Amino acid sequence: MSNSTGIASTAADDPFIMAYPNPAQTVLTVALPTVGGEQCELRIFNELGMEVLRQQLGQTIVLPEISGMADGAYVLRIITSDGAMH
Repeated sequence: MSNSTGIASTAADDPFIMAYPNPAQTVLTVALPTVGGEQCELRIFNELGMEVLRQQLGQTIVLPEISGMADGAYVLRIITSDGAMH
């Protein structure tokens, strides 16, 4: 019996999400993996944890709305139709 501690490795088939450029000033591209036609929702939160954007999306989306956002750090959350968050 092994009592090791560590971080589980990520499976190769886990979704891989890309958001670029970083930092973004006017346009943000969020590229999602193919999820078999599954609907996803993008949510963006500011440094205070307030949701500042919510949008349904497909495989790749460009969000020009960020040009009006204040400078700062934001958190992107992708939620799939089964409720999984990435």
